[in-house]
Amino acid sequence: MISKNIKPLFIIPLVLGTMIISSSNSWLLTWLGLEINFIGFLPMICNEMSVSSSENSIKYFLIQSLGSMMFLMSISASLFFSFNMFSSSMNVMLLTAILIKMGAAPFHFWVPQITQFMKWNQISIFLTWQKIGPSIIASYLKLNEMMIFLIITNLIGAISGFNQNSLKKILAYSSISNSAWIIILIMMNLNMWLVFFTSYSFMLLSIILPMSKIKSPINFMVSALPTKMKIIILINTFSLGGMPPLLGFMPKMMAIMTLWENNLSPIFLTSLIISTAISMFFYIRLTNLSLINPLSMKAKKPLILGPPPMLNIFLITSVAGNMFIPLMTMFLM
Repeated sequence: MISKNIKPLFIIPLVLGTMIISSSNSWLLTWLGLEINFIGFLPMICNEMSVSSSENSIKYFLIQSLGSMMFLMSISASLFFSFNMFSSSMNVMLLTAILIKMGAAPFHFWVPQITQFMKWNQISIFLTWQKIGPSIIASYLKLNEMMIFLIITNLIGAISGFNQNSLKKILAYSSISNSAWIIILIMMNLNMWLVFFTSYSFMLLSIILPMSKIKSPINFMVSALPTKMKIIILINTFSLGGMPPLLGFMPKMMAIMTLWENNLSPIFLTSLIISTAISMFFYIRLTNLSLINPLSMKAKKPLILGPPPMLNIFLITSVAGNMFIPLMTMFLM
């Protein structure tokens, strides 16, 4: 078990690894950045001496190690073999490594399982910051090679959330679906990617931070929460799904317009729209479970809420945040 006083120090390798990836002009330095980032995050999920925490850490270590090994093998082979007969297989290996690292389909099964046993502050890093490095590397690959995987990732992330009652797993599957948006946008338009990723991160944090203030053993029963907390979480889940006129609607609409202007495949655009509609279904189901379901579980420990001003900021930004998106876009352009 790692001391809580030491854990904030691991933010340094997280940031350093991502900076190396974003500024590197060498595949070897890119791999090094991934490993520094991985080493920084692994101690953060070793939070307590328990079986579930140990299993979670081992799963994450093995999966990320597999992705790192395949990434290193692909770039090593590219240094020794320059023949065309090897280029296709090396690209496939590199693509597989990136998909494993990012938790995209068809290598997404580990993401909900690991997310389920993480603490909320760990989830906030895992589903946001840890996507930056792999998505930057994915932008170096050819779009045609990734298209089918992005479509599968987008649809699987949306469909798999249907039968979930755990808020953590719902956020994990939502993250898988949004991975397709993140990758395609960073490949097509960096400024639009920045707008989308910033909005996505804020919406996710506006759900996670209030939940992290609740000292309760219940993983998911929004119906047991106070009314104000319940409203904030539900509005932000709808916003994460892209429901108008909330914050999540404008970035997705602008992203679709940007992709259309870049002559992206209509099939892919259709899959993005369909997945958004599907996602809204399980967010509505979440509302049904929390508001209509009469069997609300009672917390065994008192609910400790965050400071009211912070909760109000989350609520106001989620409802009125769309007006800031065009301003952000104008500033970046």
